[in-house]
Amino acid sequence: MVEILFFLFLGITIISVSFYLFFLFNFSALRAKVSVPKKLAVSVLICAKNEAENLKTFLPSILRQKYPDFQVVLINDNSSDKTLKIMREFEAADSRIKVV
Repeated sequence: MVEILFFLFLGITIISVSFYLFFLFNFSALRAKVSVPKKLAVSVLICAKNEAENLKTFLPSILRQKYPDFQVVLINDNSSDKTLKIMREFEAADSRIKVV
């Protein structure tokens, strides 16, 4: 009697595992492939008010990044120091920079 129950259990287990493997692999193969563009354009916005020294220090490191397609938008927030002058200098030196 125990042997019959063991073989019955073994048979049901094999059928269950086969069922799950068959359907799980089929559903995973039918899953929709989502293609994401590898190179999305990115805009980096920098708002600055009286930040001339910080722009000279940190803007070159932003421009040295390895991301291929990006632009830097510099926003002058009514600065009273040389911030706008520094922004214009960077804009003239690099085509990826836009000053607002």
